[in-house]
Amino acid sequence: MIFVNYLFLLLLSILIIFNRGGAAVGFGNINAVSLLLALMPIYFVKSLKIINLKTDISLLLFVITSVSIAFFKVILTDIDASNVREIGILLYPAVIFAGIFFTEYKKKIFSIFKYLNFIFLIATINFLISPVIKKLFINFIIINNVSLLGYYGSYSFLTISAFCWFSSGLGSLFINRKLLLLSAASSLISGSRAAVIGLFIAFLGTLDKSFKKLLNFKNVQNIFFGITILSAIVFLIFPIFVGLDVNIRGDYSPQYFLASIKSIFNPFANMEEYGTSLLGSRQHRIIMALQAYFTLISKPSYFLFGMPFDLNYTGTSFNDPHNSYVSLFARGGIITLLTFLYSIIVFLKSLKFKSQLLILNKINSFSFSFILFSIFYIGLHPVLTSPMTGIPFYFLYGFIWALNSPRTKKMLTS
Repeated sequence: MIFVNYLFLLLLSILIIFNRGGAAVGFGNINAVSLLLALMPIYFVKSLKIINLKTDISLLLFVITSVSIAFFKVILTDIDASNVREIGILLYPAVIFAGIFFTEYKKKIFSIFKYLNFIFLIATINFLISPVIKKLFINFIIINNVSLLGYYGSYSFLTISAFCWFSSGLGSLFINRKLLLLSAASSLISGSRAAVIGLFIAFLGTLDKSFKKLLNFKNVQNIFFGITILSAIVFLIFPIFVGLDVNIRGDYSPQYFLASIKSIFNPFANMEEYGTSLLGSRQHRIIMALQAYFTLISKPSYFLFGMPFDLNYTGTSFNDPHNSYVSLFARGGIITLLTFLYSIIVFLKSLKFKSQLLILNKINSFSFSFILFSIFYIGLHPVLTSPMTGIPFYFLYGFIWALNSPRTKKMLTS
């Protein structure tokens, strides 16, 4: 089992550090993603002695529903290279079992704490300098027609997760503000509006939940620090990367970034005000989401269990409305979507009733800020549909779910 654990963490690290390039690592159809998923039956069996049916039934229901629908559809669908990605949407939840397994013993938990400290730091630094690396080495290593150093824009989910991790102080004696600065800068360097919203939500999740204490000196100080970070990144770091031509929307122009932020809060703007690259992408995603909805309600089987994997429901080559709730609904049906949402609600309730001061508890602090930002980010980004974000999300979800269980709490405090 030691070899399996090391192999799993190695494959997970490749996905976290190299993004889509890491997902392509392998030989033909045997890549990092398929190899990692092949380990999940082992983790399922091993996690059975940890799982408590009474407290974990909602999470189990989601995973079993998602994976079962995937297997039935594989039998009924002609699978080829063009729709393999669609299958993964329903298989990635199985990684939850790996997250649960690594809470078996106290030693394993603290090993994962050290692992996350290390891997989040490496990923944060890597993504922060990605504009330069991408410019110089994009064609340096090509695997399965994908650049290992291409940095395809979905890594902001990982760097915001790192921000939540560093904010909680888990695995550390103190909260290092330099690491917060690095993870915030790495999140915004993608030029994504979703990254801005996600980072803002994550930042709110790190503050005291009590409104009476929200404006105390510590929180005011943290808010000021957050505004300072954002301003420094946009007006000091962005100009360094201007003109690199790395296929980033806006090419790191501070003016474009400010217009991008403004466009979030102005849904009735016209193309002339912000340009087609900002408003056009948003309108295009809305159209894809509506196409998915109308296709889903066209047949009861689609609505309940999702559409076949070989059906392109958006009419586009990418076939993703950049809303993972819609994507999960489209491929797994309303049953899969509702079981996922139900598990999130159950998890949030467990956090709420276990402590009124989540920020004082490092585990609850990370759990709350991570799940809060994820709830919003999943609606803005293909988090659950891409292996380089979906697999890390489900691993962390399973890990924090088990960390907040009565069994683990008792073990950690004994």
